[in-house]
Amino acid sequence: MFILGGIKHPANPAELIASLREGFARFLTLPSGREVAQIEGAFPALARLGIDLTGASIGAEDLPRKPQVAQRRPGPSVARIDIAAKPFIFENARVDIEASAKNVTFDFAFDAAGRPLMVPRAAIDGRATTRIAMNELRALVLALAKKAALQQGVTVLSVDLDLASLGSRSLQFEAKIKARLFVSATVRLRGRLDIDERLNATLSSTECEGEGMVGGLATGLLRPKLKQLERQPIPLATFALGDLQLSRLEIRIGDPVIVDLGFAG
Repeated sequence: MFILGGIKHPANPAELIASLREGFARFLTLPSGREVAQIEGAFPALARLGIDLTGASIGAEDLPRKPQVAQRRPGPSVARIDIAAKPFIFENARVDIEASAKNVTFDFAFDAAGRPLMVPRAAIDGRATTRIAMNELRALVLALAKKAALQQGVTVLSVDLDLASLGSRSLQFEAKIKARLFVSATVRLRGRLDIDERLNATLSSTECEGEGMVGGLATGLLRPKLKQLERQPIPLATFALGDLQLSRLEIRIGDPVIVDLGFAG
């Protein structure tokens, strides 16, 4: 699903390019000097739509929420769509993203605030691949942990992360976190992460243990938070697929960590 710019739906290729650029700029920091979208063919039956988000960046607090879709009507079709971001910057981590699909049909719509949307209704041969190096993944976890801990007056000093595969959609994680609240403490977290067909991640079997008195105190504070998280699925792609359905998902643990998925509808 694409959040578009302006207040109305585009009616030609130039308007679509401008609307996509303005829509991405609502929540992404875009690099200057390069157009985000490239279009081939006549509107509304386009031969190709290419989207290049290389160098674009976003922080966790700027991630858009799932919009309420209303006033749908038929929109453009695209024989092939290609999306690339090599890299995309999430927090301070570099992630390589590639996606493509064929025979994509879109609906135009609006969200609750009256902003125009372009919602994928049908597609074939949809594929997406995300790659992140382990050092970038550790940097991302550290950045997110620092933000979360600051709300509790805790300074996270370092995070060491290890992953192990439990199947195509499941993994086991172990994290060693060093933090400071008056004095330094170390906490170890373990658990399981499963991803379902709607790209929701669910934590389970979480455990934590601390080193020393302060680590034990931190563990006592963390345990109820972890159990709360186990009851709250985490949306990894809140609205990216629109009406399309996930057909395949494979997580490959290594360096880099690779997530491959297929989609259609």
